[in-house]
Amino acid sequence: MVALGLACLAGCAVPLGPGFRIQRETLEVRYDPSAPVHLHVHATYRLTNAGNRALGFVEVTLPDEEAFGRQDAHARVDWRETALAAAPRGEVREFRIPFDPSWLQTEKRTLEIEYDLAPKLPGGTRIAVNAGAFHLRAHEWFPDLQESKGLFAIDVVRPDPAEVSIETPQDFLLISRGKPAGERRHGAEIEHRFHVRRHDLGPFVVAGKYREQRVQTADGEIIFWTFEPLANDQAQGSGRAIGGNMEILSVHVRAGIEPFRVDRRNAGYSPVRFPTGQWTRCDCVSRCGSPE
Repeated sequence: MVALGLACLAGCAVPLGPGFRIQRETLEVRYDPSAPVHLHVHATYRLTNAGNRALGFVEVTLPDEEAFGRQDAHARVDWRETALAAAPRGEVREFRIPFDPSWLQTEKRTLEIEYDLAPKLPGGTRIAVNAGAFHLRAHEWFPDLQESKGLFAIDVVRPDPAEVSIETPQDFLLISRGKPAGERRHGAEIEHRFHVRRHDLGPFVVAGKYREQRVQTADGEIIFWTFEPLANDQAQGSGRAIGGNMEILSVHVRAGIEPFRVDRRNAGYSPVRFPTGQWTRCDCVSRCGSPE
């Protein structure tokens, strides 16, 4: 009888607990070179109250203020400024966004969250924003909407796909997770757009005014991104060493925030070296690791 009851609950169309669904999600990141150099993050969500009751608020986790240099965070509900107050549990990264009037069942709301990221120079593994380059690890830099509290609360899942937009100077090279969805030019800047699927890991970004060099090896093509060009013999030697060790993904060739990519013909993926020597795969989904 218990199993039958659980099966009935799972198949019922009527919501059994509180919560909402994300119908559309857009994450925008813009590199701003004006002093102090920083990133501007703008997240927009189209939400539907899919639960069994009205909601008075939603809660969201934002990037850590100390590690990410988060500044000037604010929120809008249906294009009106609203409070962004600390959640009552005392967790410094958690905030509560109230609804006035309450968010009724089946109603749709548009939620926007914006802030700047200006970490201390030169940055670290999770984030670095410098003159001429920046990188963001695959999580923590974007807002994370929390599920409503209550029995049978609805899980918060990414729409399929979510949209990611990254705006940089035109002379930046850039790589990110997701399927490329086009580019747009805005004066001296270019907007790179990606679609990230529901079961992908969160989007990472590596971008900067790098110079690209390609080295052919027996194991595939090594693509170096460096601020200053490598000498040909250094590039060839490093390429051979990397190609021969890609199974363990543990080769370091340069310090600083200069990444390199590796395209392996037989492996079907392109690992990316992060600034600390860690790696991620461009096509990573939930079964793959990401930089920690």
